[in-house]
Amino acid sequence: MKKITIVFLLALCFSALTFAQSAIHYSLGLRYELASWDYKDLYYYKSWDDAQNDVKTEFGSEMGHLYGPTASINYQKIGFSVTYLMGSWEFPKFPIWYTDGTYIYEDEVTLTEKRSDLILTVSYQVIPRLSIFLGFKSLTLTDEYEFRDLTDANFDSTVSGSGIGGGLSGSYPFSSMFHGYATLGYLSLGGDYEGWGNLIVEGGIRLYLKNTPIFGALGYRYESFTGSDITNDAVLHGPILTVSFYK
Repeated sequence: MKKITIVFLLALCFSALTFAQSAIHYSLGLRYELASWDYKDLYYYKSWDDAQNDVKTEFGSEMGHLYGPTASINYQKIGFSVTYLMGSWEFPKFPIWYTDGTYIYEDEVTLTEKRSDLILTVSYQVIPRLSIFLGFKSLTLTDEYEFRDLTDANFDSTVSGSGIGGGLSGSYPFSSMFHGYATLGYLSLGGDYEGWGNLIVEGGIRLYLKNTPIFGALGYRYESFTGSDITNDAVLHGPILTVSFYK
């Protein structure tokens, strides 16, 4: 899936360069996010006695990284963009129990979560500086469990899903160099994430360098994942940096 996605992005970039001399405007860049993955209402028991007495400890959060290419094409009021992000988070000392008959074994486990996102959007400018967009998102999450003492018990699992949604995006030029931007969107996911909702909020400042077809954007991105029957709702948030070439 990753190889197919990368080939698709390269093909899109080549198409953008092909149309460079037409009325089409495009940008090609890289995004990076220092993201905190926060689990909500997800608890574990430190011992069998705690489990018997329902004494819980909250799972918590860890910092990780999301990064990948992004590209956009705009023609008059219509725009299209594609972004592919991948990253990982490590949760040390994650407890898991194994049952074998009447025996229960507790061991320290490191959980590594690897994530990849493919995001496609089509937008339409309703008024200057304000657009509405429709979006598609494909999300894959792989959990890798590594045991401290029981290395033969190491295992991983993968879940994936996709969905559609929409939202608003806008920008405001404070000056020729500095432009503010903001995005608000919501997607309904399916697949292994059936019933999940994905709220996305992002805002920040773009810096356009004078006489140079390069801009940088520094912002903050917040995503929440919730579902009616889900006990481990999660929030992903952190500062995000984008550097792009535009024409």
